[in-house]
Amino acid sequence: MYVVWVPVLRAGPLESSAESETGRIGDPRVAQFFDPEGTISRAYANVIRLPPAMRAWDVYFVFGPHVRWPEGQGSDQPPAPTFWMHQLSGGAAPEDLRLDGERMAGYVRSLLVKMAA
Repeated sequence: MYVVWVPVLRAGPLESSAESETGRIGDPRVAQFFDPEGTISRAYANVIRLPPAMRAWDVYFVFGPHVRWPEGQGSDQPPAPTFWMHQLSGGAAPEDLRLDGERMAGYVRSLLVKMAA
């Protein structure tokens, strides 16, 4: 699992806020990154078709085993997630994709079963 912390709700120094939040996820298999410029959140806002001025944050992406990041020049567009959910407000993202932990876990489980087969 990868977690990317981006500055959206600026409540203090960016690095220290991200650093203090990393403790929320204690699993050693999780790689955590800090994107101070919000580059990835702007790129994914495009991919998941959010309104132009909105960034993708508080979003949860699942990528199947077939998904690859494009290589080479001009490949700055990240791959589309296989499945995603969000906690965005104001109707910016599809309501049927509002985060539901059980639904997300069910999707991940079904993907893992398919991969094992």
